[in-house]
Amino acid sequence: MALWPILGSLVTFDLRQFPIAVFCSKNKPESLDDYLADFISEMQCLENDGFDCEGRHFRVSLHAVICDAPARAFTYTDRAAALRTDWRRLSK
Repeated sequence: MALWPILGSLVTFDLRQFPIAVFCSKNKPESLDDYLADFISEMQCLENDGFDCEGRHFRVSLHAVICDAPARAFTYTDRAAALRTDWRRLSK
């Protein structure tokens, strides 16, 4: 069984990481789209609209994308070219 987590941290608070999502499978994800499509879609929505919690509105922005070596290599495969465009636009 393989776990591929997507971790986050809040820059304005402490830098402890927390899980955002976890992809679980017998093998690594077939494509980058399988791994990141939901995250990118939800992150775009959060950046555009923010979210409300306990009567307060919070804005969200992606500050950095940090990958370990296997995940970084996976993001730079030829079959990931189409999704890479969204990833770069999202991380600006």
